[in-house]
Amino acid sequence: MMNTTQFDEHIAYLTSPKRSKMQQQQPIDDTWQLDTDGNEVDDFHDDDCNTKSNDMPTTNLSKQRKKIVVGVLVVSIVAIILGAICIGMFMKDSNHDEKQQSNNIDSLEMEGASDGIGIVPTPSPMIDTDDASSLSSFFFANNDTSTVTSDSPTLNPSQLSISESPTDVPSQHPITDTPSLQPVTSNPTEKPTTKSPSSPPTPSKVYDAVVVGSGWSGLRAAQVLADSRLSVLILEANDYIGGRAKTINTMPNNIPTDIGCEWLYTEYSSMVSDLDDVGLITNSLENDENMAPLLGNDLYYTQTVLEDGTKIAVLLEDGQKIQSNLWSEFLSFKKDLLKALGDVSYADAVTTFLEENDMSYTNDEEQMFNLLLEISEAEYAGDSDMMSMNEMYYGEGGCAAEALYMAVPNVGFGNTAASFAETIDADIKLNSKVTSINYEDDDQVMITYEEDGIVKTVGAQTVLVTVSLGVLKAKTISFTPQLPYSKQDAIDNMGFGLLNKATLYWDKEEAAVWPQDTSWFELITPEDESSGLWTTFYNAKAKGVPCLIGWIGGDEAVEMEEQSDEEILEQVMINLRSMWPTITQPDNVFISRWGQEENVLGSYSFNKVGRTYSEDASNLREPIGNKAWFAGEATNTDEWHATSVGAWDSGEQVGQDMVSVLKRRRFI
Repeated sequence: MMNTTQFDEHIAYLTSPKRSKMQQQQPIDDTWQLDTDGNEVDDFHDDDCNTKSNDMPTTNLSKQRKKIVVGVLVVSIVAIILGAICIGMFMKDSNHDEKQQSNNIDSLEMEGASDGIGIVPTPSPMIDTDDASSLSSFFFANNDTSTVTSDSPTLNPSQLSISESPTDVPSQHPITDTPSLQPVTSNPTEKPTTKSPSSPPTPSKVYDAVVVGSGWSGLRAAQVLADSRLSVLILEANDYIGGRAKTINTMPNNIPTDIGCEWLYTEYSSMVSDLDDVGLITNSLENDENMAPLLGNDLYYTQTVLEDGTKIAVLLEDGQKIQSNLWSEFLSFKKDLLKALGDVSYADAVTTFLEENDMSYTNDEEQMFNLLLEISEAEYAGDSDMMSMNEMYYGEGGCAAEALYMAVPNVGFGNTAASFAETIDADIKLNSKVTSINYEDDDQVMITYEEDGIVKTVGAQTVLVTVSLGVLKAKTISFTPQLPYSKQDAIDNMGFGLLNKATLYWDKEEAAVWPQDTSWFELITPEDESSGLWTTFYNAKAKGVPCLIGWIGGDEAVEMEEQSDEEILEQVMINLRSMWPTITQPDNVFISRWGQEENVLGSYSFNKVGRTYSEDASNLREPIGNKAWFAGEATNTDEWHATSVGAWDSGEQVGQDMVSVLKRRRFI
C-alpha cells in the first residue's frame, strides 16, 4: 500500500523540472518486473547508454502510478480504434446505398442500349465491327439477287453494338415477274411497349454537349466538339445514322440505293476534303459521269394523248436550245419583275411572263415553262406557288455546280454518314427520340428522350438541336422556357418542302432501252390531270446496272404519298413507256415518302415568298444563352440551304462556337 508521504513524493517527482527535462532528452523504456516477494520492481533503462537512472524514487507508489497511467493509455487507444471501426462501417453502408442508387439509375439508363451503337458512358468510338475492318463489309453483306420487300433493311448501325458482332441482313423473297415495291418510309418496326415512369430519372452523367440528331450537321458538330476533348452524346430518333442521308443496301453487287440526298457538292464547303481525310471519298466518285448538272445535259420529250387515251412522246429536236433561249428570256424578265414588285412567287412570275408574251410562244413552249415549274419544285422541294423568285439561281446552262454522285457501288451517302460516325469519339444512342429540352437552369440543360418506349433524362452543359425544320414546325420537342419569339416566328413561317423519288432497277443490261449518253430526261406533258407527275428522270449510269430515278416535288409529292406503290409505279411506267415503248417492268423499285417520316416530316427548306430567308435562317440559328444551340441546312445563311454541304458547314461553325464557350467556362 502507498502511504501519504510516498504519494506526495511521487507527485513532486512527476511535476519536477528535472523529470520534464529528462523526458525530453531521453526515451524511456519502462520494464515492469516482480521481486522475490511478488512486489513490482521498476527499472528505467536508457537504451542509448545502458545506464540506470537514479533520479526516480524506487517506491511502490511510483510503480502502481505508472501502471495506472499505462492502463489509461491502453484503454484510450482501444476506444479510439473501436470508434474508428464503427465510423468506417457506417461510411461503408452509406457508400453502398449511394452506389446501389447510382447502379439503379445506370441500369435504367443502359436498358435497351444493346440495340444502339454506343454504350453510355463510353469514351471510345461507339461502333465495334468486330468481324469487319469497316462498316462496308456489313452494309453490303447481302449480295444475293433477292428482291426488295417491304421489310428491306435500311442502313442500320443499331445492329452493331459494342458487345455484339454485326447481324445478318434479313433474307428476301425470290424474284417474281412483278417488281417488288419498296415503300421505304413506311416500315413499321415493332418496339416494346414498356410503360414509361411518371417522372424521368436523375441523369447519371453530365455531358459537355448533347447533339440531337445524327444528320450531316449533327455529325460534323459532334466531331468538332469531340476533337476538342469534350464529352459528347448523340441522340438519334431513327434506327440508323444519317438523317436524310439514308441508304438501302439490298441490291446485289454492293449497289446502294440513296432514297434521300445522293449528291455531294464539291464547292463552298470543306466537306469533300474532310471526308477524303478519313478515306471516305473514293476514286469511283471522281469521274465525269458523276458531274451531271440539272438542266445541263438533258433530252426533252413532248407527250401527246391519242383518242384511245394512249400517251406517246417524241424527242423534241433542239430541246436543250429551246429551253436555254426561253430561260434566258425569263431570267431577264425576272430581274425587271423583282425590281418592280420586290418579291413574287415563281408560279406568278411564269404566269405573268406568259401573259405578256401570249402570242409569242407555241403550245410546246408554254408547256416547256410548265415543265420548268415542275423541275424547280423537284430541285427546291417547294410548291411553285410558295417559292420566292429570289430562290431561282439557274443560269442558261442549268444548275452547273459540280457534285459527286454518292450512290455508286460500295459507297452510298447514308453508308458514308455511318462510316464517318465511326471516326467520332462520342457516345451514340439510336431509337432515342428527344421529347423535351429544359434550359432554364443556369448550370445545365436537361434533355428528356424516349428510348424504345422508356423515358430517360440526360444532363449536359449545352445542347445542339439539329432536327429538321419539319420536326420543329410539328413541335414534337417541347422547350422550357419557350423559344424566343424571333426563333419561333422563323420556324413557323419558313418554307419546308417535299421531294420524293422512285428508283427503278433492271437486272439485264438489254433492258436499258433509253439513250445511255444522256444523264437527264425531261417530259413535257399536256395540260391534264396527270400533267407534271413524274416528268424528270435521272440516268444513274454510275451504278453499273440499268437504273432510272424519277423525281417529284411540291404539292404533287404530297399527293403522291397518299397513293399505293402500285399506283405510283403505274404512273411512272406510263410516262416511261410514252418515251420508250419497249421498256419493260423494272425488277426492283424503291419509293420514298419523306413527308411520312415522323422524324423528318419533309425534305428540306426553301425561300418562301414574302420572307427573307437569310434573316429567318439567322434567327433559327441564334443560340439561347449559350446553352441551347441550333444547326442544320435550314440555318445556313449563305444560300446553300437544302444541301448536305450547307448542313455540314452549319454544324462545323456552331460546333466551333460551342467549343469556345465550353472551354471558356472551364477557366472561370
